[in-house]
Amino acid sequence: MTRTEKLLYKINPDLQKGLEIGPLNRPIVTKSMGEIWYVDHATTEEIIGKCESWGTIDVSEIVHVDYVWGENNLKELTSENYPFDYLIASHVIEHVPDLIGWFKEARSVLKTGGILSLAIPDKRFTFDCLRNLTKPADLIEAFFLKSKRPSLKQIFDYKSGFVHRQKDYNNLGFTEKLIYEHSLTEAFEITRKAFDTNQYEDVHCWVFTELSFLELLESLINLDLFDFKIKQFFKRTEIEFIVSLEAMDLNIDKSERIKIQLESISKAKKDIVGIFRILSLDYASWRTLGIIRNIKKKILS
Repeated sequence: MTRTEKLLYKINPDLQKGLEIGPLNRPIVTKSMGEIWYVDHATTEEIIGKCESWGTIDVSEIVHVDYVWGENNLKELTSENYPFDYLIASHVIEHVPDLIGWFKEARSVLKTGGILSLAIPDKRFTFDCLRNLTKPADLIEAFFLKSKRPSLKQIFDYKSGFVHRQKDYNNLGFTEKLIYEHSLTEAFEITRKAFDTNQYEDVHCWVFTELSFLELLESLINLDLFDFKIKQFFKRTEIEFIVSLEAMDLNIDKSERIKIQLESISKAKKDIVGIFRILSLDYASWRTLGIIRNIKKKILS
């Protein structure tokens, strides 16, 4: 299956209406494909201004934002169009300050049985590779605080842990050279500025691997803080994995609902983990395995 086919799993844009969150210049579903609305954290003009400063995006291709998600919740924003058959968010949830609240707002505008389709970066294959994984306590704190912006801790952690990954070759074969984008002092000053000016600093608030993401959902399900089950879990390809979530019927018995949700988590874990739970390895372990493979190849060649 292609990336688009995975993101559109159990979704038919021709016959259904949907909402895509944070599409920028590359929406998964275009207006020509069906009834689709676009939502982002800022207006079209504000996003264009930010992207111009990056210099990496063709701003002429940025789609028009139909709804700005900020002060008003998603249900209020989309009151004339919800409920939707599906929502799509590609590389969005890692930026969301309150992930539990975000999931709940997404469920509030979906039909029962509707699909929330997510593309999520696996930290081991991105610039987040050295950062610590998100824990349930991190999500719980943000939920109680109803966080609307990244915390100072998240800003500093992101800025101080961001690395550029450059290919490097030595006598053991291919390896990687990691180059920090910011010094500790620079990361501190960026964090200080965010504090002093109350300026929104867009960062990766949350850090996942395939397995850690499933374990986070498992914790939220046991706390009755998650309103979806896993419809399909697509294993990592390149830097990301894709998850199709189905909106649960919130009127069914709580214990039965949680049982169904946990069974969907268990199935996804079995599909991706196998016997050795190798997917729980951190970046350093993956790198060590790569060196061992290269040594083995040299010995056998």
